[in-house]
This record gives sequence, structure tokens and C-alpha cells, in this order.
Amino acid sequence: MALLAYTFALANDAPTRQMLLDKLFPLAVSSGGDLYWTYNLQSSGQYQPVSAAIEMSSYVLLALITSQSLKAEEILKASQIVSWLIKQQNSNGGFASTQDTVVAIQALAKYTRITFVPESILSVTVSAGQVSLKQFAVDKTNRLLFQTAQLPNIPGEYTLRITGTGCVYIQIVLKYNEMPVGNLAAFSISAKIENCGEDSAQRLVITASYIGSRTLSNMVLIEVEMLSGFQPSDNTAEKVKDSR
Repeated sequence: MALLAYTFALANDAPTRQMLLDKLFPLAVSSGGDLYWTYNLQSSGQYQPVSAAIEMSSYVLLALITSQSLKAEEILKASQIVSWLIKQQNSNGGFASTQDTVVAIQALAKYTRITFVPESILSVTVSAGQVSLKQFAVDKTNRLLFQTAQLPNIPGEYTLRITGTGCVYIQIVLKYNEMPVGNLAAFSISAKIENCGEDSAQRLVITASYIGSRTLSNMVLIEVEMLSGFQPSDNTAEKVKDSR
């Protein structure tokens, strides 16, 4: 329905677009002022990965703001979807997968174009308690620039004070490293050479097994290169194909 709603919006079929949106919004998840869509698998009851929710919500946003005239309530709903979408972004600006990143960036870009204020002037002040740490000035000369500041104390309590007119995107990123716990190897592989006793022929025996925690390993590719000075015998490919 989300994809169809956007399709009919592009086709300027406003009644069908509105009919689909009217069916979609009762199915939305509303939490803390955010609005998004997700679904679960009927067979297992498990939720789909967040990438599915990002893609669906992005298509609803695109359908909602693709209109000849937008109402105030539609802008409000769009802002609630945007609020949820930007919380799903990673530190590089992408999302969970390639596909949902493409659709989400398209939706956010279109929303930005609609809500764009040409003469916006904003001041963003980052403070720790009563101490001002950094002040960002955002205007038409630098509004496309990426400005950063490093927070001195982690953990810590910080406040943001924004003054002016316009829209600014603020993201806080926390990165850390941790030691791996236990043996995280998923595969075991060994190789040995056996003398066949036929001229200078040698047999390379490779043993590989999956030792990970999952039931199945999914697809695995093992690449074997010849030692310098050797070449595979004519029936090597057939032996590999028939091996279990």
C-alpha cells in the first residue's frame, strides 16, 4: 500500500492516493511523537528487519508530500515520520541497507525541499551545565557544510539551545571498541599434501567445516590457488564437483 500510494501520487491520482493513505495511517506505530510503519511475519511472529520499516515509512512519506497542495496536518505527519527516520541513520548518513538508504534519502531530500526556508539564520549552542562548549552558526553561506564538535566527557549531560528561524539537523554519535568475547570463528579449515606416487603428482586435501552458532552457514566460497610450479590435473574439476 505504501508503494502504491506513492505510485498514484506520482500519477496525480489524488483520490486513490488519499484512499491508500487513509488505510495506512491507522496501521502506523506512534511513539514519542514519531510515526513509522512495520509488520511482522505471520509464520513466525518475528518482526522484519528495521530496513523494511525504513523503506515502508519512506514510501509513505514520499506519498504524503507528493501533492499539488499540502495541508498543515499533512506537514505535521510528515515531520513525525522524518523525526523517526533520522533516528535510524548511522554515523555516515546511511541506513540499514542499500535499498532503504536510497528510498529514505530520496524522501528526506524531498521533505527538505518542501520545508526549505531561504533566509534561515540559526545559532546552536552546546553546553555542559552552565559552561558553553561550542556555538554553531548556520546561515545561507554554510548551511550545506558539515560542522562537528567533540564532547569532552563521556558519559556526561549536555544541553542544546537553538535560536533563530529555519531548520537544522543535529546528530550525536558515540563510538567505542570492545574486546571480542570467546572464540568468534565461524569456520575451521585445514590443508595437507599427500604424495600420490605417480610421477610428480601431489594430492592437496582441504577439510573445511562450519563451527558457528547458527544452524546453517548459508553460502560459502572456498578459493584454492595452485602452489608455484604446479597446475591442476585434468580431472580435478570433476573431483571437486562430485565431492561432498
